[in-house]
Formats: sequence, structure tokens, C-alpha cells
Amino acid sequence: MPRQNLRTPKRRKFALRRSGLLASLAPPLHDPYRQQQRWIQQHLIVGWPIALLACACIALSSLPARAEQSCAPKTNATKILRIKNVNDVDPNWASPAFIGTSWSLIETRQEGEFLSCVLANPRGGVRPGRVYVIANEWDCG
Repeated sequence: MPRQNLRTPKRRKFALRRSGLLASLAPPLHDPYRQQQRWIQQHLIVGWPIALLACACIALSSLPARAEQSCAPKTNATKILRIKNVNDVDPNWASPAFIGTSWSLIETRQEGEFLSCVLANPRGGVRPGRVYVIANEWDCG
């Protein structure tokens, strides 16, 4: 056997493979198990943040949502106002029209003796725009 120059690692490895000494120790060139492991390692880096984000979303969704306050009129004589003035009744709700006790207020804000709110009808529809009502004429619970 002629003498070979085995000084570089590549040449040494190639010579050992040719002779068959390293062939039994080296993994096959196309090892599906190794390819699968490499794929898992590469995608695991992306998978952890997604899994943590999903867990955080689930945890936050289980927190109780703030319940919206709803108010109901105490009587049929309740006034619906355009502005914060007891004498300025909304023309849509002036006599002989009246609000029934099945109507409700949503998105209420206390403003002194008045409530600024949105009217909701008995069928669940919402009247556009905000109105004012006298706070002590409504039962908010």
C-alpha cells in the first residue's frame, strides 16, 4: 500500500472510510431518524412560544369579564332627556309617548343627578345616540 498524506482531517477520514475501518462507526448518509430529530429540534424552537401564547390566552379567557350595568325604569312616567336639564324632554319621548318598564339602559355613566346612557328596547335593539335620564327614576342593580 502506497504511503498517503493523512495530515488533513478530511483526507484522514476519507482514507479510513475507504479502508472500511470507519464505515461501521459512521452514521449512514440518509438516516431518516436523524433527519426527523433535526426537524423536531428546528421546529421546537418555534413551537414553544406558540404553546406559551396559547396557554396564556386560555388562562386570560377564564378570567371573569366585567359585567355591564343595566338599569330598568321604576315607572312608566320616567323621562328621557336630550340634555342634562329636567325640563328638556326628548321630543321622541314627550307626552303622550311613554317608556315602558321593559326598556333598559346600557353603557350608563353617572353625571351628577343624571345618567348618560344608551336606550335598549325589549327586543334587544339599541337606539342610536346617548340620552340623559334622571338617576333616581331608574333602578340600576
